[in-house]
Amino acid sequence: MSINTTILVGNVTDSPELRFLPSGKAVANFTVADTPRFQDPTSGEWKDGEALFQRVVAWGDLAENIAETVRKGTRVVIAGRLMQKSFTNNEGTKHNYTEIRAEEVAASLKYATAVITKTSRKTQ
Repeated sequence: MSINTTILVGNVTDSPELRFLPSGKAVANFTVADTPRFQDPTSGEWKDGEALFQRVVAWGDLAENIAETVRKGTRVVIAGRLMQKSFTNNEGTKHNYTEIRAEEVAASLKYATAVITKTSRKTQ
């Protein structure tokens, strides 16, 4: 893992999209949402803060394992590199966004249990 490592914990907003490049390499894309909760100091009530939606991309065996395991609503822990990307739309306007290039993805055991099954794929 590199020195620029970001850790993100949240819920997957939709089942990951798995595709294969012409080279045969797998890539999975999905979004993770995190909504912080805080206790209002005046009323004592718990309230939701502003939600963060973060794009995540994974490659190779990790991408395939994610596609086979993770579903909408799965709470995950992601470690990866925060990347800034950009694209230019049809009108010529440049848009910037961030995504996490996942190096590790794990199911959160805070509210669930899991059964670990090793795959027969080779690691990269």
